[in-house]
Amino acid sequence: MSVVESQAAAAASALLSAPVLRSAMRDGPASKLANRTISSLVESGLALGASTVRTLIWRCDRWLSRHYRNDLVYRRAVLGQMIPWSDGILLPEFRVGRSIVDFLAVTDSLHAVEIKSDLDNTSRLDSQLHDYSKIAPLVSVMASKRVVERVLAIPEFQTIGLHWLDVNGRVETVRDAEFRSDLLESEVLMRSLRRAEYLRVLSALGSTVPDLPNTRVFSYALAASRNLDPLVFHNAVAEQLRERKPRAGRSLIARLPEPVRPAVLKLDPTRQQISSLQDWMNQEVANVYA
Repeated sequence: MSVVESQAAAAASALLSAPVLRSAMRDGPASKLANRTISSLVESGLALGASTVRTLIWRCDRWLSRHYRNDLVYRRAVLGQMIPWSDGILLPEFRVGRSIVDFLAVTDSLHAVEIKSDLDNTSRLDSQLHDYSKIAPLVSVMASKRVVERVLAIPEFQTIGLHWLDVNGRVETVRDAEFRSDLLESEVLMRSLRRAEYLRVLSALGSTVPDLPNTRVFSYALAASRNLDPLVFHNAVAEQLRERKPRAGRSLIARLPEPVRPAVLKLDPTRQQISSLQDWMNQEVANVYA
């Protein structure tokens, strides 16, 4: 990749990233960081002919899909084609033990989806999949065809769902994830929850935590979780996580351009912040650059 192409890739990626969108949500058309990114795209030539920032967002998405298939391209494919997030809750970058899963889909069960783009290092993939199996009976990998073929050949991962992104940006399914509950661990599930959530889970399962100093509550709850059936614990955790609804509501996020939805979902903005983002996207590129 040439220097010019590298600069274009950096600017296009920035426009769809959480930091730039956060800046636009905060300041709207007055956002200095977001508008500097647009200026960089104009200078790179990617903004040529784009009328509004919204149009430029789509142009950057297409350019990245063709020339620089990074994590942003894969996240958009997962959200747009692989997981019907309108049917449940989709939690981005959910911590699981030593790992962070790219998306955790929450319906009646937990479904962990790990992304490995064309540009990602895969050295930790095996350990990540082991970690995700401790909280999610459904685990999938969305990756390049090369990575999918490697995982396909590993006997211990035969229940892992495998999907790859073809040259046209379509998700190809090699196999769907199979439900597997024997690897679930209540302790790991509990550690992945917020304090109020794991206390409600334990209470619902008949293990109410007594009145203890805050420094002892976690240790007591952790010990209590080890005595509970992992699948039953998982079901209670899924019920709790379904309460983590986006602050702005799914319908409002769904009105945003698809390329920015993964980052917006991560930021979990308010309705007012989305309104500011819309104002920024509707401005003319020529006015920003002027």
